[in-house]
Amino acid sequence: MKKTMIFLAFIMAGLFVTNAHAQVSVGANFGMYKTAVENADPVYGFNIAGKYNFTDNLRAGINLGYYFKTTEILGTKITSYTMPVAAGVEYVFLSSDFSPFAGLDVGLYNYGARSKNSSSSKSYFGVAPIVGVEYKLADNLLLTGNFKYHLLLNEDVKNGLGFNIGAAFLF
Repeated sequence: MKKTMIFLAFIMAGLFVTNAHAQVSVGANFGMYKTAVENADPVYGFNIAGKYNFTDNLRAGINLGYYFKTTEILGTKITSYTMPVAAGVEYVFLSSDFSPFAGLDVGLYNYGARSKNSSSSKSYFGVAPIVGVEYKLADNLLLTGNFKYHLLLNEDVKNGLGFNIGAAFLF
């Protein structure tokens, strides 16, 4: 019984030591998304991310984005949008104040358009390789930036390039 108690004490101590550093982050980014269509204008929007750090170098999470542009055609406002919803994994190369990382998002891309009286959208499966950096501004605050190449697995839709910059809060 004594050996079991000592073993449990070590396990509990290990759990407390493991939880001493931030394992969860929530971030918000502003960014740009541009499809590979010739002469296409970029669309601007935001991305919200939640991540869990398994180790100092490996993390996984979810990303929700919304990039849009409103134009007026014959007096009618039309908003076109791209809405990526993805799960991802990232590897952080350095555990320092300035840390580059690379990763991969996998998920659905909802493309659509809406006006006052109608709307239309369609979803496509895609992946997005990511390269980025983060800079530690404080113990629980990061400045983040990344580039993503959105590879959509459908011949009807063009791939895209994204750029995001924002902040993440560590918990």
